Amino acid sequence: MDELFDLFDEDERTLNKYETYKKAKRFMDNGMQRIMYMAGEDFTSAKGQIISGMPTGSPDGNAREDKVVLHVQAQDALDAILRASRNMPNDHRTILEYRCFKRMKWSKICKETHFEKTRAEEILIEALVMFAYNFVNHMNLLVFYEKEEETTKK
Repeated sequence: MDELFDLFDEDERTLNKYETYKKAKRFMDNGMQRIMYMAGEDFTSAKGQIISGMPTGSPDGNAREDKVVLHVQAQDALDAILRASRNMPNDHRTILEYRCFKRMKWSKICKETHFEKTRAEEILIEALVMFAYNFVNHMNLLVFYEKEEETTKK
C-alpha cells in the first residue's frame, strides 16, 4: 500500500513525463508487437498427452507446455494493455490506438481525427503518460526525478 502513496509523494519524487513517455513508447514500439503475436499464435500443435501403457519421453521436452504458458501470459498482458487504454479520454485513446496498435501514419491519423500533426503528437505523449499510470500494476513504466535531480533542474 505504501507504493501507492509513493506515487503521490511530491516531496520525494516528481514524475519525469518526458522519460515516462519515452519508456512507454519503447514498450509500445517493441514489446506490444511481440505480445500481440504471442497472444494470437496458433497453438493447435500443443496437443494433450497420449496415454498408453508404455512410458515415453516427449521429444520436445517441455516445449509445448512453455508455448502454452507464454501464450497465456501474452493474453494476460494484452488484456492489461487494453484495460489501461480504456481509462483515458476518447481523443487520447483513439490516437494511441491508431499510432501504437494499428501503426497508422501521421497523415492518415490527422485525416481521421481532424487534428494537426503537432496536436496529435501532443495527445499521443499525454496518452502514453496516462497509459504508463494505468499500466503500473502490470509493468512499471513510470520514471521519476529524484530529489537531487529536481533541484539541479530548477
